[in-house]
Amino acid sequence: MAGEKGGARGFDFFIIQVDLTKEGMAHVDDIVVCMYQYIDMLKTSGTPSWIFQEIKDLNNMSFKFKDKEKPTSCVQNCSESMHYFPMEDVLSAGHLVKEFRPDLVEDLLARLNPDNMRITLVSKSYKDEVDVTERWYGAKYNLTPISEDLLNNCRKVTPSSKFHLPP
Repeated sequence: MAGEKGGARGFDFFIIQVDLTKEGMAHVDDIVVCMYQYIDMLKTSGTPSWIFQEIKDLNNMSFKFKDKEKPTSCVQNCSESMHYFPMEDVLSAGHLVKEFRPDLVEDLLARLNPDNMRITLVSKSYKDEVDVTERWYGAKYNLTPISEDLLNNCRKVTPSSKFHLPP
């Protein structure tokens, strides 16, 4: 699963989430490199308009048959949207896409690089390796720098025949 996740006002995160098996946990670095190979494939293949059209059609259908929401939630969402969107788009903002902008896709892909990534591994198998306790909730975690080997392998990915867009 991949997509944006709200950070704070003015910025978001782009998250790529992969659920791993025990065997997958033994190959985290390989999987990260594969993700950068896929990103490289997306960069080199360009942005086909048919993908935008499919997203647009799915979003239109989802918006058209959207579940009713509580009036207070609707008002809250609309009042927040009014800060960012023209009045005629307040109800549909965040649901519908109108304009094919491959330049924005290319800009996003250019920003997905190893030098600004963060890898988060969540697993009970790390319980003996944590050395920091979060002060409010007591959650235990560990911070480890990403190895230079992994960063270099991600920086120099080459195209792989394993990855391609659907025909």
